[in-house]
Amino acid sequence: REAFLNVPFYSITNLGMQITALGECDSQNSDSLARVDPIQATYERLFFRENALAGAVLINRFQDKMHLSKLIETKTPIGEYRTRLQDPNFDVKEIPVI
Repeated sequence: REAFLNVPFYSITNLGMQITALGECDSQNSDSLARVDPIQATYERLFFRENALAGAVLINRFQDKMHLSKLIETKTPIGEYRTRLQDPNFDVKEIPVI
């Protein structure tokens, strides 16, 4: 017997934008940071709770969904990567899943 773990998500493509929300995207109970790349027309808002990723909103960044979902599911400590995440060009896949 094993506990079932699932990171809830919703994704839609509308007006030429792919919009995805995953995990807990609650700014009242967590802190967050936004990553914006106006040239590539991408946006990512990451929500943190207790040094771990709790949720994310992605616009035109669907390629990050699976890795962010694993980080949320495992409650991987973000620690040193927190400042690097402010750079929209930083690849979230560089954060190892623990």
